[in-house]
Amino acid sequence: MSAPKPHLRLRKMIESYLISEGKDSENISLLIDNIPKRWEKFSDIVLLPNSSFRGDDWGEIISEKFWISICNVLEVKRLARLGEIVGDKRESTVEILVGDNDWVIRKESGINYGYPLTKCMFSSGNINERRRMGEIVSKNEIIVDLFSGIGYYTLPILV
Repeated sequence: MSAPKPHLRLRKMIESYLISEGKDSENISLLIDNIPKRWEKFSDIVLLPNSSFRGDDWGEIISEKFWISICNVLEVKRLARLGEIVGDKRESTVEILVGDNDWVIRKESGINYGYPLTKCMFSSGNINERRRMGEIVSKNEIIVDLFSGIGYYTLPILV
């Protein structure tokens, strides 16, 4: 028998946590229906969606103990939540919830991208475009990278 999926483990943990905090079953049902169903996990960190555990209903529940419980059930040491990508520079507004260090290494297509999570924006949704960039360049072709970033598109070309 396989282990329960991470979402189900998270759901069960939060339900137990809410019961231990004395929440009534109606309130628990409403909160449980709003927990994230997906997130990004890489290295030793989970990156929750921006909407996760926000709103007045969560306000009195959220604590360091709560965040650490989420880390434990998802088997990571650090936890962060995405913010809005804002401004012309598309700067990160990630919030670290557990942990001191924002440096992450994300492995993708044989490339290790290292960057400070709270300062650099990285869109995992662009994976196909990054992969494509590595396939369209001819040998000895000269590439000029006019972006100021972490080599998002040029590193796949070099590999």
